[in-house]
Amino acid sequence: MKTQLKPISKWFIAGIITAGSASLINPALAQTPVNTPISNKAFVEYTDESGIKHTVESNELIINVAQVYSATIEEDRNEKGVAGKTVNFAHKLTNTGNGPDTYSISTLANLSSDDSRLGDITTSLIDSDISYFFDENCNGKTDDGELPFAGDTVTLDAGESACMVLAFQVPVDANKDDKMGAQLIVKAHEGTGSGVDGKVEDKGDNNDATDPLAGFDTNGDVLTVTNNAVLDLEKTATPIEGTFKESDADINFDVNGDGSIDDAPVNIIKYEVTVQNDSITPAKDVVIFDGAPEHTVVLPSGTYGPQSFNINSLQGDTPVEVVDDLADEGTNIDLNQDGVNGSTEADIGIDLNNNGNTTDTDPISGVYAVKKELSVGKVGVTFHVAYDPLKVPAETDLVNIAFACADLNNDGNFDGEGECNDPDPTTSGPDTSNPTTNPSENNSGGSITDTGDKGNDPDDDTNGGGDDDGSVDGTQTITTVPAGAEAYFYNIVTNLGNKADSYDLVTENDLTNPFPAGTSFSYQNGTGTADLTDTNGNFTVDTGLIDPVTCLEIDSSTTTVAGTNIELTCNQKLIRVVASLPQDGGSKATESLATTTATSFNDPTVTFSKIEKLESITGPTVDVANTAITSIDPATNIDDAASGVATTFDIALGESKEVGIYIANEGGINDSFTLLAEGVNEGDMVPDGWSVVFKHNGIDTNADGSVDVAASGEIITATPNIGPGSVMHITAVFTAPADAAKALADSDQVGAVNGNAASGDTDLDYIISIKVSSNVTGASDRKLEAFDVESTSSVDISPDSLSGQAENGGSEVYPHTLTNTGNTTEEVTLGTSDSGSGDGFTSIIMVDHDNDPSTPDKNIALLCADGETEVLAEQADGSVASIEIACPAGTLNLEPGEEVSINVQVQVPPEAPEGYKNNTTITATGSSAGASDEAIDTTEVVNGDVTLDKYVGVSAGCDGTITGMFEKDPSNGPGVKPGECLVWKLIASNNGLAKTENTIIRDEIKSGVETMETASFKSCRLSETAPGDVIYSSTVLDPALQFICDPQGPSADANYDPATMTISFDVGDLESGDLYVAEFMTRVE
Repeated sequence: MKTQLKPISKWFIAGIITAGSASLINPALAQTPVNTPISNKAFVEYTDESGIKHTVESNELIINVAQVYSATIEEDRNEKGVAGKTVNFAHKLTNTGNGPDTYSISTLANLSSDDSRLGDITTSLIDSDISYFFDENCNGKTDDGELPFAGDTVTLDAGESACMVLAFQVPVDANKDDKMGAQLIVKAHEGTGSGVDGKVEDKGDNNDATDPLAGFDTNGDVLTVTNNAVLDLEKTATPIEGTFKESDADINFDVNGDGSIDDAPVNIIKYEVTVQNDSITPAKDVVIFDGAPEHTVVLPSGTYGPQSFNINSLQGDTPVEVVDDLADEGTNIDLNQDGVNGSTEADIGIDLNNNGNTTDTDPISGVYAVKKELSVGKVGVTFHVAYDPLKVPAETDLVNIAFACADLNNDGNFDGEGECNDPDPTTSGPDTSNPTTNPSENNSGGSITDTGDKGNDPDDDTNGGGDDDGSVDGTQTITTVPAGAEAYFYNIVTNLGNKADSYDLVTENDLTNPFPAGTSFSYQNGTGTADLTDTNGNFTVDTGLIDPVTCLEIDSSTTTVAGTNIELTCNQKLIRVVASLPQDGGSKATESLATTTATSFNDPTVTFSKIEKLESITGPTVDVANTAITSIDPATNIDDAASGVATTFDIALGESKEVGIYIANEGGINDSFTLLAEGVNEGDMVPDGWSVVFKHNGIDTNADGSVDVAASGEIITATPNIGPGSVMHITAVFTAPADAAKALADSDQVGAVNGNAASGDTDLDYIISIKVSSNVTGASDRKLEAFDVESTSSVDISPDSLSGQAENGGSEVYPHTLTNTGNTTEEVTLGTSDSGSGDGFTSIIMVDHDNDPSTPDKNIALLCADGETEVLAEQADGSVASIEIACPAGTLNLEPGEEVSINVQVQVPPEAPEGYKNNTTITATGSSAGASDEAIDTTEVVNGDVTLDKYVGVSAGCDGTITGMFEKDPSNGPGVKPGECLVWKLIASNNGLAKTENTIIRDEIKSGVETMETASFKSCRLSETAPGDVIYSSTVLDPALQFICDPQGPSADANYDPATMTISFDVGDLESGDLYVAEFMTRVE
């Protein structure tokens, strides 16, 4: 109905701010989000006078991105209306900043003083005429159910928008060409408690740009009163309750267009269109027309045929008529009054069926009527549309808008303002009704069927799949499957509803002829490549979504499921119901039955079922042994695990041992067997660190001891299919771990035994069992092997060597780890010796005895004297081990694999000369022969000592001038905003006694957050700065240093590599007591 609404007495603003609403827009943010941290650390490299290179890192700086506030409001508008009626103005507020903000909303009953249209205003308003409410569907007008906004602020996240509408009722005494205005005012809070002026940019048409806050915070709207006829179209849509079909006597129409009138279901919507003239000027030759929504047709006659009111043929009117193709103006009427008979939507330029385009070429069912002259009162038409709910996807919005074209200014033409051939596209017709939207009905339905004569050939697929009885009878039949197998039954699930649906699956065992006890049922896709899961969130396995039956309207072709000859349409899915038979179920000569039921997720009252039938089950056996099997006897189990260890093998750390294994298929069908290495008992894991692989060594097809199928040597995890009475030859490669803690000389495996006890051996061995199990039937057998690991004694100190520097009278600490790397328990004695002991160098070994960094470490040589009995040492896996101290010797009792961290502290004498090197030898001696190791730490006496400090300041204008002072820890400060700059200051100080050489400062900026300002590189050296130019440091940074120089640019020492985003300053020599200041600037994106 163009811009008219039911009369209201106020202007309104409507907005929507709910996250996730269709009216919210969330563009990708162009600015770095608020509170993004920027962290940075610099490094300095230098060479001391002895040519030794050193690297020192600065403190780490972390600064957070601050919030940037910005927003837009769009736009100034101009509309026309008649006295006593209502006109809408649409606007949109958008938060274009990088974080959330709150906005105050208000209105004024006039334009701003600088609006260029202010001089045209003839009628004033009062503020009490103005209020606002939500435009929830962002359609630019106030709709029923959209309530006035109770507050005066809205909050939007970054990138979100709110739709708003001003709605104004024209005064009843307004005159033609009267103009009246109002303004919408939006002010951003920008983190304060109230609106801030000049922060919301006025986008689009902006008529108050000369304001001191040019183009900000306001939208102005102007209404012009007209005396032309103004058509007001109103429309209602009412679904008709009931159950209908095409063949009903009061319908009797081919609704779904399949060429027949049958029992196809039908849904009906009643449309009532009224047209009134809101002006005193009559409208002439009023053509009212309405196309059926896409997917629907107009019912032409009978109970649901069209009707007119106040449209009389005796007055020259044309009562409502139903046409098969509304766009065919040559047959019907010139809808848009352009004098040209169009034949398609494109010719007319109107979306008749409201499907979002004007390009339809297929016939569009519709109605039209003509009122020769409309002055006062209402005229209208009533008609019904129908659709087949099984041809229209569920919840499809059936949108309908009625149209009208007319001679509004009574000049006998149809090209005046607002008429359908008005050359101005901003004011041209047709007039429209309010849109009505009715979602199509949601129908649920389906079926689950057997595959009949389709599917795999049962002779080639003994596990099932295809329907062995070859008929569609509601039962999927499999002839026979071995015990322990997974028998799968094909099921075709069909969605007969009009909405995509998933179907919960439940299979229940038959009470009279059940599958064996212990049988479980699961579900797979049609090709068996994936299990079905719960996709709809109700804790029941389902089919996954299946397209509705309406998909056949788009594509009625079929697709063949891979590996079968089963053809499916778009609304069907093939699934497998998998019956996992128990291993101990044995044979079963009678049939086993179960019922599979599918339940619609959309409508749980819709269920359908079919039968899964297995006619018989066979039961095979298997035998695995260390000796060749040359006689097939299911009653005899060679090398049975229940009888103990089959063979014991000696093995060293890290050694691999090859063992021959033989697997006999003692069942009655071709079978494949999984190869599995386990621990002592069935289901136990192989001992940690041990591994077993199996290699193909040939197949003896007739159990005569000779290989008939040649060995491939390939590593396998399962045998190929081997026939009844055949023997698979396997080479099993057992590998002991190189980690002594996992291959102890005296096994700590739970359930371990001594396999060599008969030969006088006293330690326990590692037990590994070999299990073979059928992939088809579940038949299995196990045997045990024992492995006696040779003793290996070893301890290790790591790293083997460390080096460091210390000044005269200073000390250096070297961290090491002592580890028992053997497979025997060792009592370890630790000690140190210094090459410079004669010159005063000393060393001790310290240990964190209680695993508590808050307490002092203790000298390991004094632990017994201090009454300590254990050292609590953190292990590589994070656990804490208790290392026993053997007193009075003070040795550490280390189990295999245990470790303890130690710190070797070297003390430098006060008079040690520059460059002197002392070697500290650390020794560890175990209680077993060969269990010893040593490490050497080298300490050099140096005079150079360079430190690097890093500071940062914020330059809002990116001119190098900072706000406040440089800081070492700005993390709790106000942060930096995108578009602002960071000024980085690096200070290298030589605190040693001698100069350093080849000194280089390097820093790397953060990719994606910072960009380098290459003209910002500055530097200075304190020793080269005139006394008057020295700066007291507390005026520019925290007073960590007393005096610094003021860096100047451009720095000749600076070099920037954009590929690595690294800047370096080549300092060169740095004298003792001197300092070098480097400075550069980056811009935050």
